[in-house]
Amino acid sequence: MQLYDDGVENTKKQLVTVCPGLQDAQPQLLENLLSVWKGVRDRLFKHYHFAAKAYFMYLRMGNVVIKPNSFL
Repeated sequence: MQLYDDGVENTKKQLVTVCPGLQDAQPQLLENLLSVWKGVRDRLFKHYHFAAKAYFMYLRMGNVVIKPNSFL
């Protein structure tokens, strides 16, 4: 059982809607396209992950205290 929606089904529907020729394509072709999409998505969010991790490490090293509801 999957606990979250990773967007694969929505992306698959969007691909078939935008490119109706994919409805008749071999299932492996669509799976390959989705595999490329997942790789791009994962690399994109990995950058956000590292940026957030670096930011909080910076705060921890500088002993900066974040006040609730405040913006830096």
